This record gives sequence, structure tokens and C-alpha cells, in this order.
Amino acid sequence: MPSWNKKQQEVLDSINDNRNILVSAAAGSGKTAVLVERIIDMVEMGLAEIDEILVVTFTKAAAAQMKGKIIKKLEEKASLSPEGSLAGQLLKAEDADIMTIDSFCNKIVRENFSIVGMDPAFEIYDNEEVKLLKDDVLDSVLEKHYKDDETARELKSTILRISSISESFADPDKWLDNAYHETEAESISESRWFMDYNDYLVSLANEALWYFSERKDEFEGMRGPENQDVINKITEMYDKDIDTMRAFINADTLAGRKDALPDRWPQFPAKKLGEIIDDQEQIDQLKADREAIKGVFKTVYTEDDIKDELVESSVYIRSLIELVRDFRSELMSEKTKQKRYEFNDVAHAAYRILFDSEKNERTEVGSRVSGQ
Repeated sequence: MPSWNKKQQEVLDSINDNRNILVSAAAGSGKTAVLVERIIDMVEMGLAEIDEILVVTFTKAAAAQMKGKIIKKLEEKASLSPEGSLAGQLLKAEDADIMTIDSFCNKIVRENFSIVGMDPAFEIYDNEEVKLLKDDVLDSVLEKHYKDDETARELKSTILRISSISESFADPDKWLDNAYHETEAESISESRWFMDYNDYLVSLANEALWYFSERKDEFEGMRGPENQDVINKITEMYDKDIDTMRAFINADTLAGRKDALPDRWPQFPAKKLGEIIDDQEQIDQLKADREAIKGVFKTVYTEDDIKDELVESSVYIRSLIELVRDFRSELMSEKTKQKRYEFNDVAHAAYRILFDSEKNERTEVGSRVSGQ
């Protein structure tokens, strides 16, 4: 019986918690051993059959090693009770789903190929082949839309990049649809770009607020009977800067944030500071830091500014998304003809088999697989 440390035992004991857990640990810390033990515990407790558990690894070698360790552990347990249930589990272990994510997706698609219209005997492209295919298909798509070769060349890398980004999502088409709809006038104020810009401004203002507060506290710490006037002058400036940043942060709208900024910021009292700081470089740095912060807030766009900009650029964005859609459609048609796909295509097909993104629920196959 292995001797588990406290953290390892917590992972093993969590088997009855009916919740997801994330285990993060360094190499050689016993993750595999704990996972094998947890799987065996599930089987012994009757929580699942060995062929009802999905174990995903990064590499085929790791999958083979994991399966070997699970089978060995089952053999050790079964030998202690030849007539027990583990003997039956041992017979099922060789066909258990212990594999890479690519292998799992392949299995799902080949077993349910008719749902996604893929030939069950499909093959996988190598990297160079699919690169050439994409290049040919994209050239064909661009020829339909542009007579200017220079414009087409400039767009190629952008279209390929957007298509690649879309493939990183579980449902690429849905991601492109959402990007398209975010350019529509009625949704602009709720768009991700709009919210990201607002959050970005607030984060900058919080950093500026911290900086001004720190500098004010430093000068307050230097206050003495002989330098009251100078300290009052510099802290009064920072107080106004602090008030400006607080008003900026507390504003409810971008227009309100812009209005919170002064037309003229208080002047930096560089000459006065020379009376209490001998190092001119330090004074210059304090002034430069404050000027840099002022520069950050020199131009703040309001809701109307952003809306006008997005409305103007939305025509180009929608056209670009349409090109990406056209390219992806033509590319998939060619792949289907050749009965060859990329790993991403197989993964997305498996996702569609298991999950209905429109209804936001598992499909019949997904429910069956997850309930096994």
C-alpha cells in the first residue's frame, strides 16, 4: 500500500465530492501514480466501469504508459481476489479510452461520421500538404473578389490569421458570426472592443492614482518646519491629480471620464523642488513621470467617438469576415472531396457530434457518451 502525502491523499479522497478538481504539480511529484490510484478506487467502489472512464494524455507514449500502469494495478488487485469484480474489469481494460485528445476525437467522429457528413475512412494531412492546399484555395477565393493582385496579396496573411484564430475556438463559425454581429450599430456599445477599452482606461487610471498617492506620501514624509511652503505646493498638486483620477475612475460613462480630465493640469513646481532636492536628475524624473501619465490621458474617446469609428470601419470588417467565411467553406469542400482533414477539423467535428452550440446543450450522442 503506497504511502501518500497530505496533498495526494486529498486528491484521492475527493472522489466522493462530486465536483471537478484541478491538480497542478511539478514533474516527478507523483501525479500519474495518484491518477492511477484514483481510477482504480473508482472501479473498486463501483462508481464506474474501467471502460466508462476517459483518460486523456498529451502523447501516445504517455497514453500507452498510463494504460500499462492501470492494467498492472488491476492485475495486482485482481490476483488478491480472483473471483471478484476486478477480474472482469481487467478484461475490459485493454479497450478502455486511455488516449490522446486527437485519438479520442478520431474515435468519436469515426463512430458517428454520418452526423457530420465525413467519410469514416478519412485521412489526416501533413503540415506541408495542408499549407499548399490553403494557399491554392485562398488564391482562388481572392480571384473571385479582387482583380488587384497587390490588394489580394496584402489580404492573404490577414485572412489566414483570422481563420487560424477562429479554429482555436470550439465552434469557429459561431465565433465568426459573433465577430460579424459585433460590428452592427445596435450592438457596438456592448461590443468586446468597447468594454475592453473602458477597462483599459480604468486600469491606467488606477495605476496613475497609485503613483500620485505614493509620491504625495513621500513628500509628506519630508515635511518639516523649514520647508512647509514647498511641501504644500507639491502635495497640493498631487492632491488635485489624485482627485482627477478618482473622478475619472468613478465616472459612469466614457464621456464622463473625458469630462473628469482638466483642460489644464496643475503646473509641476520644478524650481520649488530644487529647494529641498539637490539631485536635479531626480526632479527631472519626477516631472517626466507625471508628464507621461498626463500624455496617456491626453486623448480619451467617448461612446460616440467609438461608435462613429466602428460604424465607419464595420463595412471593412464585415467584408473581411465574409472573405474568411468564403475561404473556410471552399477549403472544407476541397478537404471533403479529398477525404482528408486537419486534426482541428476532426476536433471540431467531434465537438459538433457531442454538443449543440445553438441549444447550448449536449446532443443525444454527447449525453450517451458522458453517461457511460
